[in-house]
Amino acid sequence: MIICKDFDTSQPITSLDEWYSKCPPAKGKEHWKDGRSAKELAKDWTSNKGEDLERLLGSTPQFNGITFEMASPEFQSKFDEFNGKGRQHDLLVSASHNNESILISIEAKADEEFGKIIKDYYLNQIIVRINGKTTYVPDRIEKLFKYVFKDNTTVKAFNLRYQLLHAIAGTIAEAESKNIIRTIFIVNTYCSRDEQLFSLVKHQENMKDLNQFVRYLSKNTT
Repeated sequence: MIICKDFDTSQPITSLDEWYSKCPPAKGKEHWKDGRSAKELAKDWTSNKGEDLERLLGSTPQFNGITFEMASPEFQSKFDEFNGKGRQHDLLVSASHNNESILISIEAKADEEFGKIIKDYYLNQIIVRINGKTTYVPDRIEKLFKYVFKDNTTVKAFNLRYQLLHAIAGTIAEAESKNIIRTIFIVNTYCSRDEQLFSLVKHQENMKDLNQFVRYLSKNTT
């Protein structure tokens, strides 16, 4: 399994230093700290090349025999016409299973939350627009709802976390751009017993937010 920048094998990543220099996290050194998700993900994958996750997925009937082929940190998927960054995957992995391509997007977490609650983000940007400033955030959110939930969006969708909605949309869009019909979105949490590095309370809140999103996505209800 190869780790490289932008799936370019001429730019391999074999160490923490190479990971940071070639694919730094969004806020650079502010996010590159022991116990924080960006650096812990890099430590994990440079040491075992994703073997733990490959073995875990391979233990399921759906993905028995899956093979990880290549991974790219901080890979960006641009998937709509609005300005700004697209979906920045913490790690995007190409894999194969029974001669079929599979795309895996990994969101790494310690105890960092999944972004803003959608209704707060949406309404704040509506106020920005009312006050005469340009913002396309409400338009993007509406299109993300349509893209991910099709015609099944309800008012309860506004209680979800924006980062999860954006992440799912970006994962689907990247798979579609590569003509891949099976894709996996994984939240990989790195826990610590050091209470200065990791808050169990925040982690539990994250689990509630993730479970709420999964329930809505799978049944269109909370």
